Amino acid sequence: MSNETATSTTALMSVILGGIGVLFVLMGCFFGPFGCFGTVLSGAGLVLGMLELRKIRAGESDEGNRALSTAGAGLGGGGCAMSALIWLCISGFVVLYVVFVVIAVVLGN
Repeated sequence: MSNETATSTTALMSVILGGIGVLFVLMGCFFGPFGCFGTVLSGAGLVLGMLELRKIRAGESDEGNRALSTAGAGLGGGGCAMSALIWLCISGFVVLYVVFVVIAVVLGN
């Protein structure tokens, strides 16, 4: 009799989407549009991982899927957090640029 557990498709997809999402967010630092796709993929990985963890807690899914679900939720959450941090930095730089330009124009006259 085999002691193996069936791997949940939801848990596996959360790891795959979360991992690809993190890579795309990191690529978005250099190639802008990839960051948007990375945010969406990371969000999907986070949601799928959390849904699978909820199923495990409710007893609807096998306990052996907890590691994959946790990894997928962690990767997805990390990708979303990195994306938010990147956008926060970009927004801060834009605001500082506008403030310095306005100051330069006002003091230049």
